[in-house]
Amino acid sequence: MDDSALLEHAESHQARTLEDTARHAATIRQRILAESADGASPDPTFDLLLLSGGGQYGAFGAGVLRGWTEVQDAEFRLPRFDVVTGVSTGSLISPFAFAGNAHELIKADQYYRETRQDLALLRGMLFFLPWRNSFFDVSGLRASLEEELGTEELAAIRAGNAEGRLLLVATTDLDLGAMRIWDLGQEATARDDDAAALQRIRQMLLGSAAIPAAFPPVEIDGHLHVDGGVSESLFLPHQALIDGLSRWSETAAPPARVRIWAIVNGRISPDVSSTGLGWPEVAARSSHVSLHLALATELRRIELFAQWLESATDARVEFRYLAIPAEFNLPPRDAKNLFDRELMNQLANLGESLGRDPASWRQDPPRPESLPASRSGARRAVPAD
Repeated sequence: MDDSALLEHAESHQARTLEDTARHAATIRQRILAESADGASPDPTFDLLLLSGGGQYGAFGAGVLRGWTEVQDAEFRLPRFDVVTGVSTGSLISPFAFAGNAHELIKADQYYRETRQDLALLRGMLFFLPWRNSFFDVSGLRASLEEELGTEELAAIRAGNAEGRLLLVATTDLDLGAMRIWDLGQEATARDDDAAALQRIRQMLLGSAAIPAAFPPVEIDGHLHVDGGVSESLFLPHQALIDGLSRWSETAAPPARVRIWAIVNGRISPDVSSTGLGWPEVAARSSHVSLHLALATELRRIELFAQWLESATDARVEFRYLAIPAEFNLPPRDAKNLFDRELMNQLANLGESLGRDPASWRQDPPRPESLPASRSGARRAVPAD
């Protein structure tokens, strides 16, 4: 691609981002106003769900959502989310969370528990050759998306969009070096042909989950996209929320209550480990620490944003999150097997157990400089309850 085409792409991206932000802000505002209209809801509540990346650890998030369906406490009952955002494995869960019913959430849970053995297959002995576009063949992942994400889910996405709810997933545009947010509700309704709409949405989900080098990049609209986690570990539509909640005092509606729920498909704390002096150990260890500290920083940033949003608007803002506990023993990642069914079932069990218990939700993300130690090594078995 020549420089002029890249410049045109960059300008188009910037204009589209501004347009999408304005549209999302208007949608958020209208959604809250609709809930509070005519006194229908004296305490209008706006719920956002943020789903992080984490590869096979997505089994944890799917388990949390399944367990959450069993909560009876009115304060902590599984809400009908007004906004769902997903990154990487979180994006794969997001359509089922957006539908929000027990059937779809059980389906997402089973997707991880009963994952195909050929989801991602190493490309033989010479997988590392530079002319290959990835280490793994993900034909199985593409096939599983075609099996699990069908017309039923498409109908739920379209219905949610018609209600003024938002389903957003993120990829990283390699050509621009920028995060790209895709509005799946808009994508679903832009095409009357179900097959074409599903193919488009599946491409975006594959792009969001495309672990760099491990999975092939996905071409969308002539540009290469990879894992949204390269841009952000999980994401909140900050500007749309600010714009949507600004000038609220000018309306006759009661102040909005905004609840931000984040499910982290991983541990926040890096493992404590003695590192050797060889460059492979240093590089691997640095990558591990960087990933976890970035996630901790993101949670802290969302917490601070929630506090600022409450002080700057009339909204009452609450932030809660769930992550794999530091004491849960995660084995070292197997570079040749990215999807360990036994581990995923343990994580799904753990998530389901925590999801059933409202007391599991945390409101105090640790500061990156004071993270508690995590353990690694043998797995701790989690009962199925």
